[in-house]
Parts: sequence; C-alpha cells; structure tokens
Amino acid sequence: MYKLNLKHHFSAAHHLKLDYESPCQKVHGHRWEVEVEIITNMLNVNGMVIDFQRIKELIDRFDHQDLNKIVEFNPTAENLAQYFHEKIGIMVNRKEVYAETKVIVSESPDASITYYEDE
Repeated sequence: MYKLNLKHHFSAAHHLKLDYESPCQKVHGHRWEVEVEIITNMLNVNGMVIDFQRIKELIDRFDHQDLNKIVEFNPTAENLAQYFHEKIGIMVNRKEVYAETKVIVSESPDASITYYEDE
C-alpha cells in the first residue's frame, strides 16, 4: 500500500449564504489549508500515486479569488472539502485500483473539516 500526504494552501475571500444572522455573511478572507491523504494499492504508469503538482494546481486555481464567483455552491469549508475530494478522486481513481482519499480543509489554525467517503 502507498500513502500520499500533501499539504498546500491558498488565500481567498468568500461570504456565506446562511439562514441565520452571522458575520460570515459579509465578505471576508482566510488563508485556507488543504491536506490530502490518498491510500492506494497501485501506482500509475509513471510510478506515482499522482504527481503532487497536479493536486497543487487544482488548489492554486482558488488562490486570491472570491470563491463565490468561481464555485456554484455555498463556499463553506465543508463544501470545499467535498469539492477537492471529488476532483482529486477523478484524477487518482483508475479501474481496478483501490484508492481511499481524505481531504481536510482548514479556514484557520483552529477550525477544520475532514471529508472522506465511508465505505
């Protein structure tokens, strides 16, 4: 088994659409941290789980952006974690390959969310 771990970050603004009053409904920014863990039993034809740079490029598209303008969902940490999980899963999963992916998104050092699929 192989276990890939990658930490990367981006800075971006957003505002949340909520059904209650909150300061988070106003535009504000974070230095978002994204941690990716992939466990798999097979490498690709290049001898890698996936090139680290491909994951970094996915995350870098969010750097210095207004998230509300580039995603079609409410840009909560939870929704961002699921988004990255789905996109990375498409890049990694190949037929007949076991791959388990976990994504942690932190909007501050004290607040994070983990997304993974429980099988």
